[in-house]
Amino acid sequence: MSSAKRGKTALVLAGGGLAGGAYEVGALRAIDDLLVDRTVNDFDIYVGTSAGALVTSLLANGVSPEDMLQVFRGDHPTIRNMESRDILTLNGSDVLRWAKGLPRGLLCIAQNYVNAPESLNIFELM
Repeated sequence: MSSAKRGKTALVLAGGGLAGGAYEVGALRAIDDLLVDRTVNDFDIYVGTSAGALVTSLLANGVSPEDMLQVFRGDHPTIRNMESRDILTLNGSDVLRWAKGLPRGLLCIAQNYVNAPESLNIFELM
């Protein structure tokens, strides 16, 4: 008497940058409309690469494709629109610290080049 076990289901999404992520969200919304008694938030495992990782992490945390679309459009009732500063902000103190050490670093690179020109590589500049 073996009972049939339901296997685990996984959703795997690829990358593709902003356009790929937007496409995936639209496709997931369409899939959500077709599913009966389930949503794309009901998978057991979520896997993604790049933009797909962002989308699957949102799904795994209960954010629906419709909510994601509203955020993209900027008309979600509770989630504010994403701004560029949410993704990348310039850390002024780090830039100043790096710039302060630049002359000394360049001097060391020049000395190394004079002593062993074949050993110079791009990674010494970082």
